[in-house]
Amino acid sequence: MSTYGFVLIADVQDELAAKRIAARVAELMPTALPGWDPRADLDFDVVATADGARLLLEWPGMVVGSSEATLFVGDVSGRAVICEDLDEFGVVFQVWSLDPAGNTPAYRSHVQDPELDISDELASRNIVGGDAAAAAAALFDRSPSGLIALEDDPEPIVSGLGRVATPFEPWLEALGLVWPELA
Repeated sequence: MSTYGFVLIADVQDELAAKRIAARVAELMPTALPGWDPRADLDFDVVATADGARLLLEWPGMVVGSSEATLFVGDVSGRAVICEDLDEFGVVFQVWSLDPAGNTPAYRSHVQDPELDISDELASRNIVGGDAAAAAAALFDRSPSGLIALEDDPEPIVSGLGRVATPFEPWLEALGLVWPELA
């Protein structure tokens, strides 16, 4: 069974901004593939929060690759987490700071089975280390120690490879988040 998939958790200023992001994700993805319409698998929910709205979006079978910067449209402010399962190519976990003046990745970590050759392209996009972990954790009012611990010992992530959601749970937990249950 393939574990390819994409999850986005975004805390933004209002429900309209959350819905614009969901529409943009759908717009960027293929609308029809031979024998499969991926739009049927897109699931999202927008939940009102004390500070605005939280978008919970899950799209099994789809990934955004390196186009994640184009997901956040309009005058959006807040924070976002992107989880991409690249199946046999590992997983990518990202934390973004969202600001109308410019959205920036605070943290990006690619982890794959250590028995496989490392993808230079994916590894070159990593934004990790103490400063990156601190920036990402600050967006969620958390200590960076959880992210740093996972960089030092990625075994909790590696041991979850090949299962949906499992490799991301340690990262999400470090930020006080949980995998969305939508369907």
